[in-house]
Amino acid sequence: MDARGNKERVNAQFNPPYEQLAYEIKIEGKADLPEIWTDTILIVVETLTKYKSYNDVYENLADVPLITKK
Repeated sequence: MDARGNKERVNAQFNPPYEQLAYEIKIEGKADLPEIWTDTILIVVETLTKYKSYNDVYENLADVPLITKK
């Protein structure tokens, strides 16, 4: 059993510093963030602290600006 879910046509790999996701991101407005965020993202901590249920967090998810690759 492969914890990454690899199977025919699904080939996720952990190979730093390169990333190989299982699936291509195809939803408009969604992205794989190319940068590494080493500092705590305060809006995420605030959201997780403020809301007590999964549904409340989901309904109030914070967003971050996307940085395009050069």
